[in-house]
Amino acid sequence: MVGKIMKYELQAIFRALLYIAVVTLGLACISRIFMAVNARSIAGVIFCSLAIMSAATLMLTAFITSIVRFWRSLFKGEGYMTFSLPVSTSKLLISKLLSAIIAMFVGVAVAYLSYFIIFSGFYGETWDSVEEMFRDMLNMFGSYLASDPLLIVELILQIIVAVPMTLLLAFLVESIGQLATSHRLGVTFGIGVAFIVVFALLQSLCLEPILEAAARVNVHFAMWIQIIVYAGIDVSSFFLIRYLVSRKLNLIV
Repeated sequence: MVGKIMKYELQAIFRALLYIAVVTLGLACISRIFMAVNARSIAGVIFCSLAIMSAATLMLTAFITSIVRFWRSLFKGEGYMTFSLPVSTSKLLISKLLSAIIAMFVGVAVAYLSYFIIFSGFYGETWDSVEEMFRDMLNMFGSYLASDPLLIVELILQIIVAVPMTLLLAFLVESIGQLATSHRLGVTFGIGVAFIVVFALLQSLCLEPILEAAARVNVHFAMWIQIIVYAGIDVSSFFLIRYLVSRKLNLIV
């Protein structure tokens, strides 16, 4: 059942992303053609700029579309159909989360493909400078990891816990906002702004000083603190969302 829900969810998300993805790749190809003909042409610069902005928009759209789908499929009229499915709340939330993560990775992949098409059109000193910069970064990163292989495991774990965190916090904001009986979108937006402010303050005033102090002792100690904190946010957000959705659901069409 989780697979079927994910299939339906991904179809709904990709219907919104498909047009932007096609436009992004189309603009990237057009800008590449213009740059191949005349790299300094005004049209080439315009299409290159549009393609870069479109690729950035695609990554943001994947995130926003996933959040909108969570709201519509659970807390709007579609929620009556969603909660009639023979599936537990946990599996329902997991399917929503996994679908959103997949959509975000696809958006990032298409965006980076567009960037590769665009920047492959640079020639001469510009391309050599870009290539040299990335080569130096990869060599430095590779030598750093080679000297301490445990960092690879820690970085992978950081990605695993950090990617769902933003989505889960957004889902949590929506789950709290749906409790309002009127002006739910406005209330949810206000809660979201408050969450962003509080989270930024806690990170800058509490977490970052702790990580800096831990890093002076041992870099692995700092990384594991960050992994544990992010994992704790993931788990607590998931269970709080599950409680609100299963016990405090407020469906208003």
